[in-house]
Formats: sequence, structure tokens, C-alpha cells
Amino acid sequence: MHIEKFKLNGTVYLRLAESYTVMENGVSKQKKRSLYHIGPLHRYDDGDPNYLERLRESFRQGAPLIPELKPYVQKTRDTVGS
Repeated sequence: MHIEKFKLNGTVYLRLAESYTVMENGVSKQKKRSLYHIGPLHRYDDGDPNYLERLRESFRQGAPLIPELKPYVQKTRDTVGS
């Protein structure tokens, strides 16, 4: 899972997405799906530099800056050891 940003009507939004692989006609293809729409970046940005990088790193470490992401951190950690 990863946090990505995208732009819609000039506003930058954040979402939690995951990549997965499927076989289509014997060919392996990478696909992506959105798991959770976090919301507009300006709602969470604290004004310090590199907010998105800090958010991604905090998510990887298991203590996301956005509390709504905590349930997804647990799922990520459970599946890593499997």
C-alpha cells in the first residue's frame, strides 16, 4: 500500500492505493486500486516542508500523521509477515 496524490479540477487530493498483478492472456500486468480517499491535501498539510514525504514515511513506520490511516497500517503489517 502507498499514499499517492492526484489532481482533480485543480485541487490536489490524497488517496491510499495498492498495486497488484494479474494475468491476462498469459501476460502479467500491473494494476492499481484505490482503498481509501483521504481528502484534499490542504486539509492535512501542516505548512512544514515535505509534508507528503513525511506522511508516506510515517505510514511506512506504522504511525501515520493522519489518524484515519491507522486501520490500514495494521493490515499492512499483518500481511507483510505472511
